[in-house]
Amino acid sequence: MKNLNSFDQVELPEMGIPYAWKCPGKEKGLTVTVLGGVHGNETVGVDIVQNLLLKMMQGKVQQGVLQVALGNIEAIKQGKRFIEKDLNRCFGHPKGKSIEEIRANQLKPLLMDTDVLLDIHGTIKPSKAFLGSPNPDHKLGSILPYIGLPTLITGEGYAAKGNPIYSDAFVAEAGGLGITIEAGWLEDPKVMQIQKNIHDALVMLGIFEGDKSKITPVDMQIWDAYWNVIAGENFEFTKDWQNFQEVPAGTLIATDPEGNGDVVTSQDSIILFPKSKANLVVGNEACIIARKKAA
Repeated sequence: MKNLNSFDQVELPEMGIPYAWKCPGKEKGLTVTVLGGVHGNETVGVDIVQNLLLKMMQGKVQQGVLQVALGNIEAIKQGKRFIEKDLNRCFGHPKGKSIEEIRANQLKPLLMDTDVLLDIHGTIKPSKAFLGSPNPDHKLGSILPYIGLPTLITGEGYAAKGNPIYSDAFVAEAGGLGITIEAGWLEDPKVMQIQKNIHDALVMLGIFEGDKSKITPVDMQIWDAYWNVIAGENFEFTKDWQNFQEVPAGTLIATDPEGNGDVVTSQDSIILFPKSKANLVVGNEACIIARKKAA
């Protein structure tokens, strides 16, 4: 549970969107958006947004525009992943009346006016920190190695085109570069490290001043997410799979009589975002299956 009282004291230009702020720099440049708390129990992004707001009020934005926002406000207050629906499944085209769909529609104008999105999350199960992006080949994609996290998930199974339900996919469809930063296990996020990663990215993008020559890009391992497994009515994993667990070709991942039938890997792969039974939602992503992308 997060107390948001300090966010109510922020003195920055109004955006007409609750819990969203912007700060233009002294020179023209890119518009970069940092989003935290899309899942209310993933507080690492909330902490980083708070840190960035302080820098914005101190006049640290030098070039372009920095926008920051909190995602699912009520879920943040209650310390829950979501209240009615997963907010990070609500950025697609349909408009609904749940708390999360209303919030997604509030945030959409902000996301449409974004050159680069950094959406900060934590994983449900223990995991190393990594990046996800539906469009790393974007003209600004060269920023990715400078974020300092060497693992990138992309591919059709990460974010299918046509109905961009995730925040990064929505930004990608609008023409910007969508990036999700997974800060590791939500119960033990590497807040200070991710904070530095984001600061370095903002320096490289020109938002903050800094010595760019001292920020070293990492060699990236890219994973092609080729299968987004959707849970049917009686979906059940065959074991308690973990993030980045290797699954050889022919492995039975799950049974799903009303949906996929037997979920079996067609090639040597890894499993990502495997949901616990309590977090499985019929019709939503149960896990992602990915293969190592050739160099």
